Amino acid sequence: METTRYIPSYLESKERVYFNFEHDEIIGQPNWNLYKGKPMYHIKSYEREYDEGSIGRELEFDEWLTSQAWQALGAYETIKKCRIVDYDGLSWCNLRGGQNTVTYQKSLVDYYGQPKLAYYAHRMAFGNVLACSGNVDMVYGPDDTIPIIVMNIGERKTVTVKISVLSPGNTVAYETEIKDVTLAEGRTVTNAGEVKLAELPDGIYSIKYEVYK
Repeated sequence: METTRYIPSYLESKERVYFNFEHDEIIGQPNWNLYKGKPMYHIKSYEREYDEGSIGRELEFDEWLTSQAWQALGAYETIKKCRIVDYDGLSWCNLRGGQNTVTYQKSLVDYYGQPKLAYYAHRMAFGNVLACSGNVDMVYGPDDTIPIIVMNIGERKTVTVKISVLSPGNTVAYETEIKDVTLAEGRTVTNAGEVKLAELPDGIYSIKYEVYK
């Protein structure tokens, strides 16, 4: 381990698998509303410095949902990037947060067995077909163009990709479709094209990607 010169030979090798674990250091607080009166109610995680290193500050107990959302977003973007560069395997640190009596909050399921948002983000990101942006940019501005890709595991198929821009009230502010996108067989990534979003009133919007066979 005194040198890192060997690393490129491993990454470029066709005879070795490329497996990633412990791939995101972001915690997600449990839903404290479910556990009022429990002995572990409002116990701080010893990993809370991850908040300061990622979102920028330690999140308070009443921001548990923001904590879970940030963890889920980080998980999704990490898995997406790893799939784009063709990792052979991925795992989160562990599934259930039973260790260290609630203070371990990286887990996808909390100490009492309640799934966090990151649990569902994992299920989505590991789907056989996933449409998404072709980079890990978390914010797009009005002058940006979004590269659209579709990841496939399995048989060859032709799909339509629908891109919707949603307002904070979850109403559709803009949508467009890319039709007749052919996904190659195997474990593949297909460039579906680029989307230039329409001009919208100032505000914060979210982007939703849907795939139809």
